[in-house]
Amino acid sequence: MKNKLGNHKQTYFTTIFIVLLSFQCQYPKYNNENINIINIFKGIEKSDTVKLSSIASHIEYLKLETNNESLISWPEKIDICKNELFVMDRKTSSFLRFDITGQFLNRIGKSGVGNGEYKEIGGFSFNESGDVVFLYSRVSGGEILKYTKNGKYIGSVAKNTGLHVTLINKYYFCNLYPISQLKNSDFYSIQIFDSLGNITKRLHPNNNLKNKATSKTTVLNSQIYTLRDSLTFWEGRSDTIFRISNDYKIEPRFVINFDKYKIPNSLLNDVGRFKSEISGYSHLFSFVETENYFFFNLAINRLMKFIIYDKRTNTSINIFENSINLINDIDGGLPFWPTGRLSDGRLYMLIDVVALKNFVTLNSDKKNTTSGYLGISDKVKKLSVESGPNDNPIIMIITLK
Repeated sequence: MKNKLGNHKQTYFTTIFIVLLSFQCQYPKYNNENINIINIFKGIEKSDTVKLSSIASHIEYLKLETNNESLISWPEKIDICKNELFVMDRKTSSFLRFDITGQFLNRIGKSGVGNGEYKEIGGFSFNESGDVVFLYSRVSGGEILKYTKNGKYIGSVAKNTGLHVTLINKYYFCNLYPISQLKNSDFYSIQIFDSLGNITKRLHPNNNLKNKATSKTTVLNSQIYTLRDSLTFWEGRSDTIFRISNDYKIEPRFVINFDKYKIPNSLLNDVGRFKSEISGYSHLFSFVETENYFFFNLAINRLMKFIIYDKRTNTSINIFENSINLINDIDGGLPFWPTGRLSDGRLYMLIDVVALKNFVTLNSDKKNTTSGYLGISDKVKKLSVESGPNDNPIIMIITLK
């Protein structure tokens, strides 16, 4: 895990300039009493140690079977449907199905350029019965491919769908176009289309971008997801998180306030100043939202910052200073930070087996009653012993309070 976080830091400055040079960032102004301001700048300035037990009640670990067919690199997304685990490994362009105990069942589709094949996976969803999987291919403007959960290709649902797609219900999909592809949607950010690929609605027009160069914008600053059956999307250039109602009205719900750490507009089109002055400002890569929390991943001064925002108390806490400090005082295992959220609301983190073994070796005899860390549990020690250095990553799943 430590090496992967290090690689993330190294790639930060190779992407941020392209991301931010392409658009002007201004705080939006809305007249809506339901909007919450997330003062994330307070989290940037306030670092603290947080116990995992303060937000979570239970931990479980899922060890995935490792063989030639099920070998994965580093999954970008996982989810559970009908007591089966589905893993999307974007790096190896593979999509795999396991049972709830981690036993490998089958691959779904394969990498390639032929009928029913894909080169890069952007996401996936299930139908209501859970026996059909929709895979979102990022190649050639985006395409939705339909498979049975046993891996049989059924057909293509739609093409030119953009890069961020999610299933609303059994009849309709929704996609979010990044700035670089808005010209393909007549400069509407959101499109709703049916299972035959017919566009039924277009939402959130961006006519102000029609005359601006947008081809260099990366897709990192976009997210679309559902939370408790509510469709949500985020476009980084506005610092606003929107909800889409059942009757397709777009409502701003959260505005992220970076305060003095927000990149000023004057730097965005000045290459010389940008390179020399950017280090003091922040860039939000992504976040995970739950019913009560946001978990933000951002970078400032060449370092990653992991910030928890509590919706109930409107507080932000930075828990990343040289190491992840969400201390696992529940079973004494590795510190936790969410890789993503399962559709049932639980959070998960991927654990590198070598990192786990090193952690157990270094900390097996240590105790710290001040922080609440009382040593590594027998369950975690056993997991370390039974795992080989070349095994698939272990999935750590937590249930929030």
